[in-house]
Amino acid sequence: MAKRLKRLDKRENRTLNLMSMAREERRLHREDNAMEFYFGRVLAERMMAAESRPPDVSMPERVRDVVATIPPHGNVLDLRPHINEMSEAELWSTVNACPQATHVLTSGWTWVTDKALRSLAVGLGERLELVDLSETQVTDEMVAVFASRLFALHTAKLAGCPLVGQSGLRALCANCNASLTAVDLSKCARVDSECLGWLGGTEGYPPRPCRKLASVSCAGCPRVGDKGLLSLGGGGCPNLKFVNMSDCPGITNRGLVGLTRGCTKLRVKKHTRTHTSHATEGRKRERGRGRVGN
Repeated sequence: MAKRLKRLDKRENRTLNLMSMAREERRLHREDNAMEFYFGRVLAERMMAAESRPPDVSMPERVRDVVATIPPHGNVLDLRPHINEMSEAELWSTVNACPQATHVLTSGWTWVTDKALRSLAVGLGERLELVDLSETQVTDEMVAVFASRLFALHTAKLAGCPLVGQSGLRALCANCNASLTAVDLSKCARVDSECLGWLGGTEGYPPRPCRKLASVSCAGCPRVGDKGLLSLGGGGCPNLKFVNMSDCPGITNRGLVGLTRGCTKLRVKKHTRTHTSHATEGRKRERGRGRVGN
């Protein structure tokens, strides 16, 4: 009988212990919920206070001037009037102040650097759709740094950039080939037929053609020849509609025919007759010189 009572006492003690543990667990749970509610309320109050806070008066005056030119829902960040007077810190502040920008205009930028381009890419790269770097001293290495953070770019304006060549186009196509629709390479002295080959997917392995490409301008690029047009017409750019090849003396009828056959949607081939006549006149002059020499 005594043993039985001892067992009953042990069971009762065990039950009491379990009940006390359950009560303690419920108490701790209530305290945790109370703390979460408190901190959540504090965080919400701080966020509301931040939203109602007046503009940061410490923002540099030049940055405020740039931001003031953008409409409330505008997506074009035009830095051309200010870019050459801005510092890298001011550029970074401007980018952070305009998170809605999808188009950036910086043509004529005289002090372009890879660090400054990285700031643009880090701040806007996920949504940047158009970038204008025309008439700048941007290099292939800078283009590679910039393009590595671009995920939605559809228009790249590099007209009048004498230092852009094959490496820059390779990096641009490697990162943006899925979204790129327009490229302006006018008056780029280093752009040649191989550069167009990267756009058309005939250069490099595995090939990365820009299948959405609709517009290409290589006007004033004397190193572009028939090989470049044949690369564009090789099937990698089925949506190509506009090609500007004015002032490209190396282009002949062979390249024009190959481009036309490969790009069935092509509507405009700017100044093609002029190119053909230039090439023909050049051959005639060479023959005439040969006859005179004989």
